[in-house]
Amino acid sequence: MPTGARVTYHNTIVPSIRNCDVPESPVPAFPEILLADNHLIAVNKPAGMPSQPDSSGDTALDAAVRDWCKREYNKPGNVYLALLHRLDRPTSGAVLFAKTDKAAGRMADLFRKRLVDKLYCAVVECHREPGREAELTDWLAAGPSGMRVAANGAPGAREARLRYRVLSRSRDRRRAFLEIDLLTGVKHQIRCQLAARGLTVVGDFRYGPLGKPARPEPVSDGRAILLHARRIGFVHPVRKEPVVVEAPLPAAWTRFMAEFSGCDSIL
Repeated sequence: MPTGARVTYHNTIVPSIRNCDVPESPVPAFPEILLADNHLIAVNKPAGMPSQPDSSGDTALDAAVRDWCKREYNKPGNVYLALLHRLDRPTSGAVLFAKTDKAAGRMADLFRKRLVDKLYCAVVECHREPGREAELTDWLAAGPSGMRVAANGAPGAREARLRYRVLSRSRDRRRAFLEIDLLTGVKHQIRCQLAARGLTVVGDFRYGPLGKPARPEPVSDGRAILLHARRIGFVHPVRKEPVVVEAPLPAAWTRFMAEFSGCDSIL
């Protein structure tokens, strides 16, 4: 499978610092560094690793990246590192950190103004026909076991919007490979919005089809789902240049992608 993350500055491709497309491990690997400059770090978060510390006590992404900065830059004291956005624990892909408070403030402003482009890939079980492409708008509110679709403007609900298109269907038509353009940043919105329409992310034990219980095929012993933050694009907070960061798909996807045709360029 062709590998290698890409970072583009003004159409100049900069190779990733290291490549971690290795055989799947039962323990999440150290995150691949996709971009590192004086202001930002972008990494490819492994599925199964929390973005921030949680009750499990497992090593979190922010701690792992902070430790890398200490070693890489030989910094004995505290290291400033701001997590700019998060991915769900079972989701993999590109995550951005700021290395300075100036970069953190400017990037936060870009996220707030929705000037950061976020593109995801997903493999879904088709309990209903997905259609070739669609734009989804829902109001999502917290429920007892995750997010749920609520009435428009319901108290505590947030508007969630995304666009998807079907890139390929599996040979038996039971699954679809989607490209998803995330238009808002609501917790679990991709998983919840797709599941509400009968399109459940493979491996997702939380969101079943059309409100029914989830009975997925486990991925990586239940640690992962087939949802990946593939690409993130923004204007650099200091250099003011367009930046596009791409994160390779994890090795765990290989056997699932064998069901699809015409996706070699994505792999």
